[in-house]
Amino acid sequence: MTASAAAQPHAATVHAFLVRYFRAINDHDYPAYLRLFSRASRPGLSAAGFRSGFGTTRDSAATLRKLSAAGPGLVAATVTFASRQSPSSAPGHAACLHWRITVYLARTGHRFVVASPPDGYAAQHWSC
Repeated sequence: MTASAAAQPHAATVHAFLVRYFRAINDHDYPAYLRLFSRASRPGLSAAGFRSGFGTTRDSAATLRKLSAAGPGLVAATVTFASRQSPSSAPGHAACLHWRITVYLARTGHRFVVASPPDGYAAQHWSC
């Protein structure tokens, strides 16, 4: 986590969330991954889609770069990381990609869950 992200409210809670997020992906654990999403964000998250997208993925070097308010009750967490995967399951058929994503999180009780991103949002990626 960068120093500026660490200085933001909820930094420790968001960091703990991101650890669970990347662990679910790296462990190829669909049930754990699904639990990280709000009910409204789940309709497009099938087990088959998860296996297709993350079945060979191994993410590393995840760094929380920025935390900011994204609307009432929402936090935007900007993260960079590297992913290695079977080229057949990656954009551009790349075995290694660097990513910059923003995960939109909604507070529910004492934890965060992934909320739907705003219309037009797109993650950025480039080859390693």
